[in-house]
Amino acid sequence: MRRSIKIFVLYAGLAIISMASPAYSWQNFLCALRPLSLAQSQRIESDIKSAFLSMRISDIVFIADKDGTLSKPNEPVRGSTVNLISEIFKMYGRSHIVICTGGILEDSENNLIKPLEEMIKSGDSSWFERLTYYFMAGLGKISWNKQGIRTIEYFGKPFSADDQMFIVRNLAKSLAGNIEGMRLPESIDRAESFDAFSKIFDEFVAENKSVLGHIEIANGMGRQFTIEFKKSSEKQALPELQNSDFTRKVAETFKELLAQRPNLQNLHVRYGDTYVDCSPVDKKDAIEYFLSEKNFESPLIVAVGDGSNDYGFLFKAADDRTKLSFFVGKGHEGLPDHVTLWQTPGPAGTEEILSSIVKSVKSSFDMEYNIRICA
Repeated sequence: MRRSIKIFVLYAGLAIISMASPAYSWQNFLCALRPLSLAQSQRIESDIKSAFLSMRISDIVFIADKDGTLSKPNEPVRGSTVNLISEIFKMYGRSHIVICTGGILEDSENNLIKPLEEMIKSGDSSWFERLTYYFMAGLGKISWNKQGIRTIEYFGKPFSADDQMFIVRNLAKSLAGNIEGMRLPESIDRAESFDAFSKIFDEFVAENKSVLGHIEIANGMGRQFTIEFKKSSEKQALPELQNSDFTRKVAETFKELLAQRPNLQNLHVRYGDTYVDCSPVDKKDAIEYFLSEKNFESPLIVAVGDGSNDYGFLFKAADDRTKLSFFVGKGHEGLPDHVTLWQTPGPAGTEEILSSIVKSVKSSFDMEYNIRICA
């Protein structure tokens, strides 16, 4: 049975939100309450409070996807979301924010990274060291020192030039092959570099704008390649192409084409409403590495995602009552049983979870008893 009782770890915060937010009414809140008993909710509350009172919680780690979770796909994060992340930093001296997106770095720069940097600069520069940003599903990583200076790292080697061209050609073929009557220009097969390929593909998309809208194939430092159906709110594919039913077909076709090369058969091929991508690593790998590197003593981990490509790190963050996972996606085929399906989808749902964390953890501290934060 799905461990949906975890929703009650934060139920008191949800009650407050339901009174304040039109998007989350009392009816919504009562719907979430329906399958759960009062005894279960009291037990979860007691577990969290006991964890803090007994000093069992050493760190708070909030792990989240970007597109569809913290912000709409390739759109700027809301100021209210950034403010809630600020509250996480403020309320606990050993709180950590870990963001893991499958997108390339340039898609995060203005939409999320800079707003987070500005928030920290206006708050407390020591927070920089508690922010970690993975992009390209963990093939790239940004960390900061106390002065806010970035260190950008890339992991793994780029695909060979020949494999890169094989991948992007077949991404394009997988797209065209799932649209009736669509044919790629023969010059696609003669392109000898990504730049040459990209020029031909972009011209093809422009010529078929009435059928496709705006679609790009992005190169992630030769390590990851992505069909982007939404580059921004202004540059995006037609609405009928931005759905997981269509992108799943593209991904399945692409996997079949990859099978022609044994060295590429084990690539991770992922899809969501607005993308199909491939790379040699999964988000789970990045989160596992982060947690092993930090070696937290007894962390409270809260993980939030919205797509099947997030299942890996949601699973890893949900093996006991101090590791909680939430899914804010619309479709949830194959969702692991232990992951709580959150009632409000997307960034609005994530804000509810963040707000509930802040309220619930704050309520665990009683200054009259001089509760000491683990140091």
